[in-house]
Amino acid sequence: MAQPSVAHSQAAPVLAEWSLALRELLQRFTAFPWALMSAVCQRHGCDPARLTRSEIEAMIPAIALSIASFNDVDDGFRVKREILLMLRTGTPPDSAA
Repeated sequence: MAQPSVAHSQAAPVLAEWSLALRELLQRFTAFPWALMSAVCQRHGCDPARLTRSEIEAMIPAIALSIASFNDVDDGFRVKREILLMLRTGTPPDSAA
């Protein structure tokens, strides 16, 4: 007798603007940007759906190391540079603006 299948329909979280920007940036480096964000955020004690600039900045080394481990060292440096540029240019705009 076949067991009934269980559907796991979990709604995707609504992402704050910095979380969305980071996820979009990471999509260029990994097929699993949300999993990477969730794992790093869990270690840093923050919510991946509600990231702030300072939280992202604190996570840059861990993100770069993860990308370097899964891809290559050059990609680790590239993701670090791109995150820093994103934060320094203010893209996305601050929610206070």
